[in-house]
Amino acid sequence: MAEERIGPYTLEGVIGRGGMGVIYRARRDGREEAVALKVLPEELARSREYVKRFERESKLALRVTHPNLVRALDSGNAGGRMYYAMELVEGMRLSDVLQARGKLREIAAVGVGFDVAGALTAIEAAGLVHRDVNPGNILVTREGVSKLMDFGLIKPAQEDLMDVTAPDVAMGTPHTMSPEQAEGARDLDIRSDLYSLGCTVYQAVTGQNAFEGRSPPEIIRRKLKEAPPDPRKLAPGLSEGTSRLILKAMARRREDRFASAAEMVRALEGRVAELGRGS
Repeated sequence: MAEERIGPYTLEGVIGRGGMGVIYRARRDGREEAVALKVLPEELARSREYVKRFERESKLALRVTHPNLVRALDSGNAGGRMYYAMELVEGMRLSDVLQARGKLREIAAVGVGFDVAGALTAIEAAGLVHRDVNPGNILVTREGVSKLMDFGLIKPAQEDLMDVTAPDVAMGTPHTMSPEQAEGARDLDIRSDLYSLGCTVYQAVTGQNAFEGRSPPEIIRRKLKEAPPDPRKLAPGLSEGTSRLILKAMARRREDRFASAAEMVRALEGRVAELGRGS
């Protein structure tokens, strides 16, 4: 059987699928290391809007690098097959870790938050907003390092950018998206991602989402009207300091959250140091 190729890459098998592409394990000609190659499916490549979204995703992904981001390597178009290559990270999605374990030890959950907040400093510095920080988009490596991935919804901060959906319909993950993102706001900034990270750490330490509902609209309605419950009600052993940090990140008004990713990094770093001294 002939090898399947896309541009300079030989495909070795499918390792993932998403709304915007199929991800293959692949190798570039003349190089030994394997990569993750995201390819826009042919049926979506017939849509100008999806092509524009894929081009935007690959272009913006290539703009930002950080040790806690899955790094984009290159992109191209091979006979109408659009692709971009990323580093291949061996590990598990945080969502799968939580499904298997229920929740994480406090210091481990705070460590995930610290790593991802670090990645968000690079996204913020590049003038971007990720828009889909959630446990399914965080890879935990075998060494215990967390890396943020999936740039499918990334966009320049404050840019009034129309997505391939109906006007004012929020795109993202209902359990973790910020209230302003849920309302369809287009003037998002990094504080929206910090809210999503707060939701992620909340789930990691409690094993539950802060807001539950029978449907995405119900989850969003609760998020817009209710304050998140104190995570210590679900995890009685959680420290007050970590609880305060999570609830600050998840403040309803963005003005009440951490002002920058760097500020949240410092707060998480302090929690890691304090929890480490107590272990």
